[in-house]
Amino acid sequence: MLLLIYSCNNIGTANFNGSAVLVDTGINLSLSSPTSSPSTDNTPTLLVSGLKSGQAIKLFSNSTCSIQVGSATSSGSSASVTSSSLSVGSYQFAFIVTENGSTSSCSGGKLSYEVTSAGPTLTFGSWITPSSATTAGSAAQMSKISFTVLGAQSGETVTIYTDSGCTSSVGSATASGAPVTANILTNSLPIGTSQTLSLYAKGSVTSGCQNLSKTFHFACPTGYVPVPKNSSVDAADDFCVMKWEAKCATDITGTSSCALGTGASSTTKVAVSTAQGLPWRSITQIQASTACLELNSLNDVTNRYDLISNPEWMAIARNIEGTASNWSNGSVGSGVLSVGHTNSSAGTYRACDGLLSNVTANDCTVGGVNPNYKRTHVLSNTQVIWDIPGNLWEWVDWSTAPGLASPPICGNGGWIEFSDVSTTCPGAYQSKEYLPLLTYTGAMSGYGLGQIHTGGAGAIIRGGEWYDGLTVPGIFAMMVHLGPGTSMPEIGFRCVYRPYN
Repeated sequence: MLLLIYSCNNIGTANFNGSAVLVDTGINLSLSSPTSSPSTDNTPTLLVSGLKSGQAIKLFSNSTCSIQVGSATSSGSSASVTSSSLSVGSYQFAFIVTENGSTSSCSGGKLSYEVTSAGPTLTFGSWITPSSATTAGSAAQMSKISFTVLGAQSGETVTIYTDSGCTSSVGSATASGAPVTANILTNSLPIGTSQTLSLYAKGSVTSGCQNLSKTFHFACPTGYVPVPKNSSVDAADDFCVMKWEAKCATDITGTSSCALGTGASSTTKVAVSTAQGLPWRSITQIQASTACLELNSLNDVTNRYDLISNPEWMAIARNIEGTASNWSNGSVGSGVLSVGHTNSSAGTYRACDGLLSNVTANDCTVGGVNPNYKRTHVLSNTQVIWDIPGNLWEWVDWSTAPGLASPPICGNGGWIEFSDVSTTCPGAYQSKEYLPLLTYTGAMSGYGLGQIHTGGAGAIIRGGEWYDGLTVPGIFAMMVHLGPGTSMPEIGFRCVYRPYN
């Protein structure tokens, strides 16, 4: 008996032998897993829909129904059929329906499917940069890494990820050469002191997300702490900053010519960030900039070390301001922020190594007589930084661009509150260049934020010094009336490391 079968998918005709069997007209084949073709899955599961309960389905991998690859019986209006293993190649799935002893002819409804090569396994080859980073957890003072990946096919695109699901791409390359190798240079990656990045790879032909069994840990240089970026103040990338005010490597005691301001020298006078020692002071802005820049050649990098810029200082200051533990009452904006070592009765500029022999009531630790003089602040990433306000004023470059940039001239000199800048120096500064993020009632200096000394001679210092008391110094304190050639025992500096340059 011949039944004509019509469907929205143009299934066609089916011939039944024996008793008449009613076959539904809406039978349809579709992919269930995977959901698309081509695929590396060589045992796909197909959904046969539009059936009657109890109908049996035989699945074939060719249009003449001569190669059976699966079967199933519907328990409702559909049935799932998983194909037996298929070789790499193209297939046209077809089916035969059986019910009550009667069997249809080979269906005219065919589903195209292609099995592609799963490809070889991708493996980690070797590090290119840094060349020494060959073990898990290795640290590097950079934001990008490059390495080789082996096992890809020639012309295949290999993509690197930092998650096991291969969703967070950080770089890719096309494999070539003999042996076939993909040389990967990653995008900029985050820096930190605790995070470790695991590396995964996926090829455009190679099957699945593959673990390269390599990890990498990006760290700041020794003695530096990572600072989160803040694009609202033009600090567009994370950066590293000296944890302590700069010291002279050959004069940790702070009593010889180096720390007393005769400038920088790549052989004998190197700026370092260490807990021990007195800060490098009586140095001009030009000399401070030179000392930081010379760290590039000493560490075999280019344009990464520099004198801290005003956008970077602002990123630190606003981060400190927005971290609750820095406020005396434990919540942001409640109480005051400490202004550091600014009490002249505690002595002049201090070491800040925390050793008992160097700790006085108002010195290196939290438990001083007055919490206003606490010298440490905590960043939002839990990193601790010393003497941003207090101890010494610090030279700051107005911008991150190469060369020293000068701040705008503001007024004729004298200390004023930040709230008075807009009237004393209308249009001179943008709020992102000097103002706290929060709005305060009354004088901002009363919250430990500092004041600004107006004027203009081509250079800027920030933070405050050891004998300034509680009003002038603060994380936002700023003085713009000195020239870049000024040298004073109350002025020091600190360097930054920019891994994204």
